[in-house]
Amino acid sequence: MESHTRSPRELFEGKEHYEIPAFQRPYVWNEEDQWAPLWDDVLRVAEGFVVAKLEDEDADPEGQHFLGAVVYESKKPVAGDVTRHDVIDGQQRMTTIQILLDSVHEVVSARGHDDLAESLEELIINGSPRFKGKKERFKLWPSQADRKAFEFAMDSSGDWTGEHRIIEAHRFFLNEAERWISGEPDEDEKFPPGDEILRVEGLSSTLQDRLLLVAIDLTGHDDAQLIFETLNDRGTPLLKADLIKNWIFREGEKLKADVNRWADEVWAEFDGVWWREEISQGRLICKKVCQES
Repeated sequence: MESHTRSPRELFEGKEHYEIPAFQRPYVWNEEDQWAPLWDDVLRVAEGFVVAKLEDEDADPEGQHFLGAVVYESKKPVAGDVTRHDVIDGQQRMTTIQILLDSVHEVVSARGHDDLAESLEELIINGSPRFKGKKERFKLWPSQADRKAFEFAMDSSGDWTGEHRIIEAHRFFLNEAERWISGEPDEDEKFPPGDEILRVEGLSSTLQDRLLLVAIDLTGHDDAQLIFETLNDRGTPLLKADLIKNWIFREGEKLKADVNRWADEVWAEFDGVWWREEISQGRLICKKVCQES
């Protein structure tokens, strides 16, 4: 096991492809508990960058924000292919970072800041023509239940109707980025510092280099299932059903079973919102899946 502190640039620069196994739970983060607090943290660092540059244009701002940990298992490299990693834990963080990067990239590009837009895009897309139209074009490929929504949110490909947490997250970050970059005041009528060019520079620098994660790369000698059960995402603990599902599907992978088909045909219904709603059972509060277990 190797552990390093990594920024988004260090995680995603180059031909990298992080895949969340099909059997992992769907994206569950929301605005109140995760998106809004994360955006506040990002703005705190970005505004610190802008203020430091206003005071001294040669300054090297030091602000950073720690996001938590991510655990992944790297595959053996293959010539001409992306470098592949299976995300064991931290999928909510990794997915959110990609959504955030893409939302800000969309705003920065639309407002004509081409160089910084390009630097952001390099952390979202593997731009080689041989990956066009394939899942490898993305730096991250989410769990089975989220893939169609993710494609639609990230590059408007495929057909999608209705709502989805990933699409809602993309819309949230896009709207917030547009407001801040354009210089609109917040709810307290406070205007962001600096001019637009400096704000774009500060936000881009923050997203690429000033968000930090502890990246734990398993070497193949570690018990990935034990680590998966031990670690929880911020504010969204794993259900017992998630742990059972993870164990079954990992064992299926060892047996060379078609776990992607299992995810579609066997388990997809249980990853829906209905099964994850809280219900009362006497004095206990649990998810509906508990009641049916």
